Amino acid sequence: MKKMAAFLMAFTLVCTSSPADLHTGAATETVYAAQAVAISSEEDLVAMQENPDGNYYLAKDITINGNLNLFPNYYDYDTKVQHEECFTGSLDGRGHKIKNYTGIGLFDNAKNATFKNIVMTNVDLETPEMRMAEGCAALVLYAQKCSFSNITVSGKAKNSGAGIVYATEACNFTKCISKVDANIKERKDISINSFAGIARGDNKSTFKNCKNKGNITLTGKANAEAMFMVFGIAGTVKKIENCVNSGDITIKNTVDDGYAGSDFEMKACGLVEDSYGQVKGCGNTGKISVTNKDGKMTRASITVSGVIAEYRSSCSVKQCYNKGTVSFTGICSESSPGYISGVGAGWSMTECYNTGKIIVNTKDGVSYVGGVTQYGTKLKNCYNAGTVSLTGKGYAGGVAGKLSAGSCNYNVGKVTAKGKNAYAGEIAGYVTMESSVDNNYYTGSGKKSGGECTSWVPYQSKAKKVSSITFANCPKLSSKYWTYSGKHKRLVLKNNKEA
Repeated sequence: MKKMAAFLMAFTLVCTSSPADLHTGAATETVYAAQAVAISSEEDLVAMQENPDGNYYLAKDITINGNLNLFPNYYDYDTKVQHEECFTGSLDGRGHKIKNYTGIGLFDNAKNATFKNIVMTNVDLETPEMRMAEGCAALVLYAQKCSFSNITVSGKAKNSGAGIVYATEACNFTKCISKVDANIKERKDISINSFAGIARGDNKSTFKNCKNKGNITLTGKANAEAMFMVFGIAGTVKKIENCVNSGDITIKNTVDDGYAGSDFEMKACGLVEDSYGQVKGCGNTGKISVTNKDGKMTRASITVSGVIAEYRSSCSVKQCYNKGTVSFTGICSESSPGYISGVGAGWSMTECYNTGKIIVNTKDGVSYVGGVTQYGTKLKNCYNAGTVSLTGKGYAGGVAGKLSAGSCNYNVGKVTAKGKNAYAGEIAGYVTMESSVDNNYYTGSGKKSGGECTSWVPYQSKAKKVSSITFANCPKLSSKYWTYSGKHKRLVLKNNKEA
């Protein structure tokens, strides 16, 4: 399946750095990169371009009156001039605000730069006509080997892009917050319509203690080989830790009988698309929703989840949770099943839980629906307490939609599957491996699984129905990972406690 990293345009940052005279609004003085220079006006921001490797700080709140784009790297078709500039210094906001920014991005290009303690309020992000092939972001469009810490952005966005940084290469994000409400309308002249709360990301970028609080909606009509993708924090990452999404994530394909093409994909996730390393301590409380309007030719590959959308063998998911409603309505691809779950996908997933509602209603195509994961390969010490419901063809499981290896998990949520060729299991919708699923527990009255890869009972999955989830009833749940909660009257995870 195509990855977001493959969609990002390749970009080369052409950077030069040398001390030069800086013309401030107050006076003219010679400064060097090691000195911190006060920025007190929009004119001071513009003057930074004369000394790209300088160190700067905001001395006061600044209101941006125009469509400002510093250090540009683009070809101007009107003047036939290639602009190639890059910021390589540092900017410390010192808690001051940059107000009312309107445009594609305050900084076009940055490399080896540091941005910290910056607040941007009332931004209005929109890509201009001459650069419609690109996205938009509040602070930086293209960042390479940069550091972003304590950045907060609020406002709105109208085009594909990201809340803080658009495209990244090997950047680090710490304590960054997006409050950008994005209302994106699909454009047919680009192959991917997307938005991420913090940044698009890449396989070398890391995110820690970041939050998305903005609501993101992408609406459009399916077109050949198009992709609709929305993520609360980022697309592809190297590692993400202790990040949370509380915004609502929504994708709506409104076409009735349009042609979508065989590669049409729709992905919505509270945190990230995928990770090359670890996803740890992350959670979602927002509502994640995808609608693919019923039509004869609008079948699509569907992925909807609270934390992570895709998995790779190098990725582990640990101590993550979902508390928001995750839903899909419409039709899936005939060749590629829909995958919908609370936490999401991970080659190895441990100490994760879901308490949100998982709701799927389809009229065509097959779906795998799980409380914790859509497809568990190494699932251990996880649980589901939310309702899981499927209407349509497919498999619904309390813990996993599809499960190949998993132990020491439990389910107390209600699981239902309605319709022809719809199957429900208290633990798994479908078990794919012989003798690899055991020591699991459930309190419901349904079957342990909706389907098994083998009819030979000794090699089928093993799970025990119990009256309650306690150490006495569930002896395989070790006190190393589990503790009893008087509030919930069942075992919860020690290192990922359910509030």
